Amino acid sequence: MAARNGQEFVEGLRRAPREVWISGRRVGDITTDPVFRRPIQSIAQLYDLQSQPEHREVMTYGGDGGLAGTSFMIPRAYADLVKRRESMKVWADATFGMVGRSPDYLNTVLMTWAEGADFFGQRGEQFAQNVRNYYGHCRDRDLFLTHAIVNPQSDRSKGSHQQDNAFVHLGVVDETPDGLIVRGAKMLATHGPTADELLVYPLPGIREGEERYVLA
Repeated sequence: MAARNGQEFVEGLRRAPREVWISGRRVGDITTDPVFRRPIQSIAQLYDLQSQPEHREVMTYGGDGGLAGTSFMIPRAYADLVKRRESMKVWADATFGMVGRSPDYLNTVLMTWAEGADFFGQRGEQFAQNVRNYYGHCRDRDLFLTHAIVNPQSDRSKGSHQQDNAFVHLGVVDETPDGLIVRGAKMLATHGPTADELLVYPLPGIREGEERYVLA
């Protein structure tokens, strides 16, 4: 387990395979592309802050095998909540509050999923364990997450199951022992090209009959 610095974040993006297109061209090395280079550098500077001696105590916490980013910490006491707030303030101050999707945003979402894993386990304990395992995977590698939660714009007067194309929205085609086979699309709001991992899940408001579209 190790909290990353900025260079480690950039190198992680450089190594991970991804397909990114902009203005009709495919991007090669996203970390040096003129469109994405400076946003990536801005996030890298945030990771550098947590590795600096003056911030390390508040921005990391001890766990099995090393230190993890505080935004992954599951609070168990009042002091933990204070530490999480102070950690987030370091990044908010560094960006004058103008970066609403800094790494702590989805780290916190995933942390709450892990703490509430029993909810996912209502359909089987393996699903609760999947959430816990994924949380550990991201925490131990200090990964930067984003999410895709919005359906493509279509006939908004109808639910997903009422659209002319049954798979204009992301839905389940089949369920196998290895997982779900899905088809369709989700719209991505922020950081798709520049994050390490992508969480896909539905917004609230699922209607009766739309069970095949409830997946994460």
